[in-house]
Amino acid sequence: METAQPAAARAALARYEALFPTHAGRIARIVALIEKHLGAEVRAAVRTYGLIFALAMLLAVVAVILVRRQSTLPLYRLIEATRSIAAGAYDRRVTVSSRDEIGELAGTFNRMAEAVGEKTSRIAALNEIAVQLTTLHSLHELLDEIMRRGMQLTGAQAACIAFYSQEAQRFGQWITQGLSDRFVENMNFRPGGLADEAFIAGTYILSNDRPETKHKLSRLTHEEGIQSFICMPLTSHASRLGVIYFYRKDRDFFLPDEIEILATFAHLAAGAIESARLQEQMHDLAMTDKLTGLRNRRLFDERLTEEIQRAARDARPISLLMLDIDDFKRVNDIHGHVAGDQVLQALGKNLSEQLWRVDLVARYGGEEFAVILPATDFVGAKVVAERIRRSIAGLSVRLPDRHEITVTVTLASPVFRAAETRRRNWSGMPIRRCTPPSRKARTGYACIARFSRRNSSKNPTASWICSTRAWRTSSLL
Repeated sequence: METAQPAAARAALARYEALFPTHAGRIARIVALIEKHLGAEVRAAVRTYGLIFALAMLLAVVAVILVRRQSTLPLYRLIEATRSIAAGAYDRRVTVSSRDEIGELAGTFNRMAEAVGEKTSRIAALNEIAVQLTTLHSLHELLDEIMRRGMQLTGAQAACIAFYSQEAQRFGQWITQGLSDRFVENMNFRPGGLADEAFIAGTYILSNDRPETKHKLSRLTHEEGIQSFICMPLTSHASRLGVIYFYRKDRDFFLPDEIEILATFAHLAAGAIESARLQEQMHDLAMTDKLTGLRNRRLFDERLTEEIQRAARDARPISLLMLDIDDFKRVNDIHGHVAGDQVLQALGKNLSEQLWRVDLVARYGGEEFAVILPATDFVGAKVVAERIRRSIAGLSVRLPDRHEITVTVTLASPVFRAAETRRRNWSGMPIRRCTPPSRKARTGYACIARFSRRNSSKNPTASWICSTRAWRTSSLL
């Protein structure tokens, strides 16, 4: 359109203005259509994205729940179990519900808790054993209890305690439990062997057939069915006593914690054995006459009461021998009290050699001796008395001044019967019924004293009957 021609411009503007409404309507319809379709798509997109977000949130919740069940909750239970065990509940365990890392951790924790529980139980058992061992005063009972408790601690099937003799420089005595007679009879503690090595080194020695083991099992142990054993030294704070063995027939090894607990147990056992030995020595000293080495009157009185009660209960006889050295005062007056002591010692040794182990010989007082013969009747008592009288009559005592003297003794032998007995005579022996004269007569020596006052002869042997019924009147039974 030329600007120099206004008419043409006006005509063109008029045509534009005539066409504008039509084109504007078309544009409006186009915009409306675009807005309509675009809104539907936006709403569809919003719904799609909203659904995706909801699904994502649901998956997140499910994931959190799964994580809590698989990780957080087991960890929480593990923490609770740890707290319980720390508080002393050693039987608490964690349930293993998976095979992942958490499950492996739970399994490891359970094994650790079981090991801690077993060790704690063994420590508690050690405390109980220590208390129990201190209450036993008999050495034999103590040794049996030590072996039994040691086998309980480790599950061993047999045990042995061997004592070392410092005088002989070797093992001389041993006691066993759980081993066959054939095994015990063939046991040999040779010098320089396994027991010596453990005793001298002061440490344990393990024996089995593994390649790395120095001390292999012997044929005797194989025949016994033993697969392994351990030898521990018995060492207290004061001395070394010997060794203790524990034998296993179920496996060829001892666990490290078993060895550790046995080392502590062996130390406790050694202390208990030493204490029991000391108590027996003290008791033996209290019951032994220092000069002659025989039992003293205190023990004699106790045993006499026990034996008479047993004789009355079992309806069996019991005999006594009472000995008095003839003219012992003259020995002291002429040769001195040292010589008198030598005579008493020689007589005490002679008496011990003439009697059985079940008999009891005691120094009753001064130059008087007494012998208890359990389950011995009148005839048996006469035989023993005559044998003693003859052996003493031929005894010669060498004194410090090189003089030699002989002594004789007067013997009397009352025999206690379970019921009243009629007076009888065996082989011409003088028999007299003896009844204690008063309640002050507490022992059989009252009868002996009464009879001895009637005997003026030297070196006799006399016997008579005393019934237990009569002795009850003296409060002996």
